[in-house]
Amino acid sequence: MLSWSVTPEDEIDTQGIVKGAESGDMGIEGGVEIANFVEAVVKGTEEEITANRGILIGVLGPVKFVEVIATAAMFEQMVRIADGTGIALDDMTLGATEDLRDSLGLNEFSTAQHTFRKE
Repeated sequence: MLSWSVTPEDEIDTQGIVKGAESGDMGIEGGVEIANFVEAVVKGTEEEITANRGILIGVLGPVKFVEVIATAAMFEQMVRIADGTGIALDDMTLGATEDLRDSLGLNEFSTAQHTFRKE
């Protein structure tokens, strides 16, 4: 699903995952507004969520807004399933994602313990 949202020519700033809106648009349409909305949902007040929702709909339109929110919700669901079942990464994925996991600090999350477990 995420592979459809970008093309091989697109430059995506993965640091935006960690730094949020301070990374700029991250190469994604509405990237700043998406990051601000996510920050509001995670840490903000009801008023901040409502305000940022309106801004994001204004930038993306209602259809793309729903696509963004549905993608985020599906991702969150899959992460919770993986964490709950303790799914470990296979050796090929571990190797292929090493630099990305290091640069984003993903290995520091408590749930990363499942990533390295061998069955």
